[in-house]
Amino acid sequence: MAERLNIPAATIIGPMLIVGLATCLGLTPPSFPTWFKVGAQSIIGAYLGLQVDRATIRRTRAMAWPITVSTSWLLVSALLIGYVVARLTRIDLYTSLIGTTPGGIAEMTAMAGAVNADVALVATLQTFRLVTANVSIPFLARRQAAQDSLAPTRINNMESASSTSRERARTGSSPR
Repeated sequence: MAERLNIPAATIIGPMLIVGLATCLGLTPPSFPTWFKVGAQSIIGAYLGLQVDRATIRRTRAMAWPITVSTSWLLVSALLIGYVVARLTRIDLYTSLIGTTPGGIAEMTAMAGAVNADVALVATLQTFRLVTANVSIPFLARRQAAQDSLAPTRINNMESASSTSRERARTGSSPR
């Protein structure tokens, strides 16, 4: 159902919303044994590992400097935001840091479970971040693209006005 509604990360968010709604309605949330949680985390880790191949390593090596700078900036920003959120709220530091750090919902909630952070809150924060990004980034990109598409027209108009002014100055004529 979540996929039909075009919800981002539908296979994660859909079940999360259903279980969250059921819990809010007073139903007892499911409890999973430790072996199941470890198994799920192992499957996520294996899936991520399967995404890496030699071509990925070569492409990454070619972009090492921009990746290092952008990743460092992202991590420092996320850590500062997580720290500030923890200080301003009653959220523990682990939960705040993992909840505000960009990453996949499944991966970040698995990490939250591994360090005994509040998994439900991390999932909620990550979902909010993901939905906000998936709604706002396309809007901002379209807006920027529209502005960029006007830029050549503005530049051409300025160049045309500038060449007309130069022509008048060269010939000594005045504007009509």
